[in-house]
Parts: sequence; C-alpha cells; structure tokens
Amino acid sequence: MDTRTSAAGPAERLCHWHSGTSTTARLVATYPPVSGGGAADLYACADCRERHGLTPIDTLTTDELYTHLREAVAPYLHLGRAS
Repeated sequence: MDTRTSAAGPAERLCHWHSGTSTTARLVATYPPVSGGGAADLYACADCRERHGLTPIDTLTTDELYTHLREAVAPYLHLGRAS
C-alpha cells in the first residue's frame, strides 16, 4: 500500500465510491489482473467506508485477508483452462 506523504500532508487518492479525491482514502479491495489488464485496487474515503461498511485491507486479520483474496480470485480460476 502506498503511504507516501508530502510536506503538505497525506497524498490524495481517488475514492472509487464517490469518484472524488480524498486524503483519507484507503485500500478496501484488490482484484487480480485479467486478460491483459492490470490488477484493480479499490480505495474508499473515511465517509464512504462508514456509509458502505467497508474495511481497509490493512486492518484485516490474516484469515479475513485470505477470505477476501480467495473470493476475489475465484471468478478467474477457470480462465486458461481447457473446457
């Protein structure tokens, strides 16, 4: 996770829920790359995390993180397999 700050304070990130920037946005979901695309990391600001019940990934327990990653990868497990 990018935790860079500048003399002006924390870096702004896009909140994917309200589509605006915020200095409180934190990583709440990550999805693996699929067919030529990059991984998708989704960030939410403090207000959107509270409103939508989102938990920052860096606060999850190991078991919760494993469950999140397993669920994120599951839809892509069939890709590249012969039918």
